[in-house]
Amino acid sequence: MAPSSKKLRRKPYRAPPPPGRLLRMQAVVDFSGLSVAQIREHCERGDFPRPVKITRTGRAIGWYETELIQWRDERLAAREEIEE
Repeated sequence: MAPSSKKLRRKPYRAPPPPGRLLRMQAVVDFSGLSVAQIREHCERGDFPRPVKITRTGRAIGWYETELIQWRDERLAAREEIEE
């Protein structure tokens, strides 16, 4: 058999995203108990997980659920330190 003239193309490597779902703004509001304005303010200050662009234009954004859970757990741990 003659060697195949078909070349295998490799896809560029992309790091896998963090595991978990992407949550849109309303789900983040429900999860965190913060308002949209408060979420934006905390993101700008750096004390809330940064959103991820879902579309190229950035009009659609979301947050990784795992990062939100980690943020919540850190807040709970900080509360427990204060209570001790």
